[in-house]
Amino acid sequence: MKKLNKLTAAFASLALVAAAFTGCVSAHPDAEVALTPGYIAGGFTNYVTVKDKDVVQVADNYFAPITYDDEGVGKLSFTYDSSKAKWGEANGTISFKLTLASDWSVQWGDVTAAVADDYAALTCPPSNNINVSGLVNGKDYAIYVKPEGATVSVKVESEYVPADLYILDTTAGLISIPYTAGVGYTYEFQATATTMNFPIWTSDKYFVAEVANGATTATTVVFDESVDTLDVTGLTNGSKYVLTIVYDKDEPTVATASVEEALQKCFLAGANPLNWSLTTDDA
Repeated sequence: MKKLNKLTAAFASLALVAAAFTGCVSAHPDAEVALTPGYIAGGFTNYVTVKDKDVVQVADNYFAPITYDDEGVGKLSFTYDSSKAKWGEANGTISFKLTLASDWSVQWGDVTAAVADDYAALTCPPSNNINVSGLVNGKDYAIYVKPEGATVSVKVESEYVPADLYILDTTAGLISIPYTAGVGYTYEFQATATTMNFPIWTSDKYFVAEVANGATTATTVVFDESVDTLDVTGLTNGSKYVLTIVYDKDEPTVATASVEEALQKCFLAGANPLNWSLTTDDA
């Protein structure tokens, strides 16, 4: 009888292993085990620069291992290279799948997303790849993998670290200008004159331009190592404005600036945000 029990246990263990490698959750009645992806693979890993990873090459496939933190979230950092492509990707996109091991035995995929989108749940086994758009050549990104029970989700985020931009204020000192990905550096101010001069500085230069309020195109900025200013014209004393500077530290000789009224910017963000009535009671 003991031999029979051992034989039954052996077959059960074998079935558990077999189930694990033919699907994404084991199907044994006494133990359901969710599997965690171990690698990122595909056209993506064939040509990007993967940081601090030993990519495993099997035939013409490249498998990059995923590192998980204490909270169980996996991450793979890389630098995007648009000069090369595989799996039919368009410029600015990557295509890949998650795999259990450095082979194709268990896979996750079936997502179309863009950089900075929230986590998207994957399908296992998938019919299609994970396709992510919105990447810029030479920029740093990270793929995040989040297993939760039997569900595995993925997202891609930029790891770009912007330069520090400051306004040199004679009374307040250095005022840091906040940066928003996809927008640039934005600074809100209240006009105290029709023309205002802002000494805007980064680590080695000043931003110089004359920017007209309400201009339909952004103004090209030049740079000066000596103290100089970015001059904003066409202002109404007492009104609030938003100055936007688009500057990439990886292209240090290029920048633009624009300015618009803060209230106008608010209305553009949503229809009638203050819920004002556009009618009168004079009728």
